[in-house]
Amino acid sequence: MLDATGARFVAKFGTTTRNYTLARKNRHSPAPVYTTDAQGVFTAPAVSGAKAATMLINHVPGSATTGYSAPGDIKVKGGEWDPIGAWVSADTGPARVRADKAPPMNALTFIRTEDVEVEGVTVWNVKWWHAVELNAVRRGAVRDCFFKGWVEDPTQGLWHGEAVQLDLPLPGNTWAGASDGTPTVDVQVQRNSAGASGSQPSWAKLVGSRTGGQEVGQVHARVLIEGNVVDDAKWDAVGAMNTTKTAGQPPVPVGPNPVVGIDIVDNRVTVAAGASGARRDAVRVTADTAGFVSPVSDVAVTGNTVSGGGFSYSANVTFRPGTTPQR
Repeated sequence: MLDATGARFVAKFGTTTRNYTLARKNRHSPAPVYTTDAQGVFTAPAVSGAKAATMLINHVPGSATTGYSAPGDIKVKGGEWDPIGAWVSADTGPARVRADKAPPMNALTFIRTEDVEVEGVTVWNVKWWHAVELNAVRRGAVRDCFFKGWVEDPTQGLWHGEAVQLDLPLPGNTWAGASDGTPTVDVQVQRNSAGASGSQPSWAKLVGSRTGGQEVGQVHARVLIEGNVVDDAKWDAVGAMNTTKTAGQPPVPVGPNPVVGIDIVDNRVTVAAGASGARRDAVRVTADTAGFVSPVSDVAVTGNTVSGGGFSYSANVTFRPGTTPQR
């Protein structure tokens, strides 16, 4: 257990410079805008050296570590975590807003482990990535935390911006151990708050995943999202992609990655047009059909109060018997 109550942690890692490419095909709204060359390339810092780009990460014994076998039973309680303050404190104007001198990083990262609790932490102004990443974690809880401010990632769409990310280790996103696609399961995200800080706008999402079944049958499962507050989200406040609440233990050896059991009940959602003016739905349930059909079934959408956006359901989405979905 790390009890950091009353402490403040400020990242100050060694950096190098690397090239990034502006995501011109994805909807995003970074402001002030980035100056790029004709191909959309610009330079910005990255963390250098052998350590991963995260303020805190659990120990994983070696590159062959699989599943949830790294040492677990971890709790982080309290503290303020500031990934960019050391780099932006002397800057003003656009350089400060974009955090030009700061490298992108996570605040807290957990991979290949089990029984993880994050409680009562405050994370300030993450650049591009995530406040808490659960990657191949079994039994994780993120409770009573404040996620304040996000520096938008211009290299990805806004769907990239989760304060709490559910992930699985693939070749491009394995922090440690093997890239075996172990999903994140049995997670509780409760009573957290995501919004703007005094210097940066809000997150794109409170919680979600964007690993959409690249590994067949590797499905995040049994995720409870309850009692949270999300203010001024830039994208979908909750984006539970490739996530199911069924009781079976994943991975499930099937072709498509079906999702079974979605409850969206008694929420209050206000949708405001972003900088692009594009309309967003307040609640949307969509079945993926890329390559194969991954149906979504046993869906209940009831009792929600929405303004500024409606309800949207794609083909291959079926609802729980006895319930009438909101329209």
